[in-house]
Amino acid sequence: MSEGGARHERLDGTETLHHAEGRAALALVECLLMTLLDTRVLTREQLVEAVESAVEANRQSADDDHHQAVSQAAAGLLRSIGGSMAVVVRKP
Repeated sequence: MSEGGARHERLDGTETLHHAEGRAALALVECLLMTLLDTRVLTREQLVEAVESAVEANRQSADDDHHQAVSQAAAGLLRSIGGSMAVVVRKP
C-alpha cells in the first residue's frame, strides 16, 4: 500500500488496454452528451431520461449476465453521469 492507504495494482497489457478503452469511451460520451445539450438537440430532461434508460438496461443485464460485477459497476457509473447531467444548468 502507498501512503494514504490507496491501493495501486499493477495491470497487465490487456487490463491496461481495457481501462484505457473504458476511460476514452466515457470521456467521449460525456462530451457528446454535453454537446447535444449545448446545441439544444436534447433537453436536460431528455438527456437524463436517456441515461436512466441505460442504467435500467445495465441493471437488467446484471440480473442475467455472468459478468454481474461489471454490469453493476457500469450501472453505477451511468447513475453518476445521470446525476451530473441532472444538475447541469446551461444559460441560453
